[in-house]
Amino acid sequence: MWFIAILQIVPHLAVLFCFNFICLVIYRLYFHPLASFPGPKLAAATQWYEFYYDVLKGDGGQFVWELGRIHEVYGPIVRINPNEIHVKDSDWHEVLYAKNPTHRDKWPPAAQMAGLPLGSFGTVDHNLHRKRRQANSPFFSTKSVAASETTLKTQLEILSAKFSDRLKNNEVVVMRNTVLAYTTDALGSICFDEAFGFQKNEKDAEEWASTMEAVAALTPLLKQFPSLIGFADYIPLPVIQMLNPTFGRLLKFQKDMLKRAADFLTATPQEKPEVSKEDRQKLFQIIIDSNLPPEEKTASRIGSEAFTILGAGGDTVARAIATTTFHILSNPHVLRSLKQELKEAIPIKSEILDYRSLKDLVWLTSIIKEGLRIASPVSSRLPLVPPTPLRYKRWTIPAKTPISLSIRDTHYNPEIFTSPSSFMPERWQPDPTTSPLEKYFYPFNKGPRKCPGMDLCLSFSMATVSNKDRRIAYTELYLTLAMLFRRFELELFDTIRERDIDLRRDCFLAEAMPGSQGVRVKVVGEVKN
Repeated sequence: MWFIAILQIVPHLAVLFCFNFICLVIYRLYFHPLASFPGPKLAAATQWYEFYYDVLKGDGGQFVWELGRIHEVYGPIVRINPNEIHVKDSDWHEVLYAKNPTHRDKWPPAAQMAGLPLGSFGTVDHNLHRKRRQANSPFFSTKSVAASETTLKTQLEILSAKFSDRLKNNEVVVMRNTVLAYTTDALGSICFDEAFGFQKNEKDAEEWASTMEAVAALTPLLKQFPSLIGFADYIPLPVIQMLNPTFGRLLKFQKDMLKRAADFLTATPQEKPEVSKEDRQKLFQIIIDSNLPPEEKTASRIGSEAFTILGAGGDTVARAIATTTFHILSNPHVLRSLKQELKEAIPIKSEILDYRSLKDLVWLTSIIKEGLRIASPVSSRLPLVPPTPLRYKRWTIPAKTPISLSIRDTHYNPEIFTSPSSFMPERWQPDPTTSPLEKYFYPFNKGPRKCPGMDLCLSFSMATVSNKDRRIAYTELYLTLAMLFRRFELELFDTIRERDIDLRRDCFLAEAMPGSQGVRVKVVGEVKN
């Protein structure tokens, strides 16, 4: 009887659902605070418009192309879903992504996407985010970076040995996978004084790389349904590992990081009788030593912060190095100029110079900047929520509206960067640090909400130089590219830009075609002198 009663109710529920949906659409189109803004009516009416392009169409992550078409039709400011405004204006970054103390909350769906609300990346509230970032800041100080370079050089020597082995065995180097193993081990060593062993265990390294790729592929779906990742907490890990081994490896790594944090907090005084000066530069200890309240020093909190650094950090750097390597090898005059500069700066090729000795090299700096510009690793728009109305030309955007811009819109703006698809390090010369293009260079965004890929990954620190507070200490990129091109002769192997390099899917980070093996090179020799 109860089953028949439920069947009788279903039609009424369906009618109620349809009526509610129609009322919602009418409200969004005609009475919503954003109703007067230009954009497709279907996008204003329902989030399913974006869902179609990002999840169902082609290989997913396609809304980035539809967004460009929308701007072509409707102009520089558009409503791209029921709640969000997107602006395409290279000069407006300074307004939306303003420096502290300008208040900007993060749009909750964008924050929840990573499933780490206790880490800095997943923090919604502006003031709490600021406190968490300040607590981490000693880890990224100039002093901390200087102390980390010894560890970094140790991992670089292991990477160098890998390239030497590939030369001896005539094997191809898959740049992203090989460099990812190095960057993750380097971050592990610097954060916890313990590498994960990816450089020494190729099977583990390949599994970790495939995990990162799978996470990227899931991102378009998680952008639409950010709560999905939270459901995994209610499913036993063995079940997830059986149903989806790749996603299971990611969750296991996350849980291992939380356990590492818990073990650190519960260690007895006998197990850590004295905190040395070096230990105080490790991530967990820095957070414990900070002025954060006790509830901000739990295992879940510091474990989430560490996972953010390791998960996002290593992959971002690996992508940047792989893409930059492709463009160096694709442009013979750039390769020649870089090699000549490195030979003069590093007479003994076995030496690894520190950042301070490399930062003034014009070609190396220009190449790094141009590599980051053309790669623009963060392909997704980055919505923030101002607490007060913002003006854009004749438009007044209501308070508490999520507003976004896209970094690639600026980095590929032909009015700023001539021939934007061309790799032209010369555009940054004669002085890459004072180029007028610097104003429009933000591969990991600007302001207090800039992507952790910059602060947490590329440099382990953004060393402050000059009274203009220019951030240029891309320590890991400098040291790695300098070592590789000073020691080895490389050439591309079966790598096609359209297939393996260029943006084809927006998975928060820019992804190439599915199935692409990325940048592959052959080590054809060692530099003789």
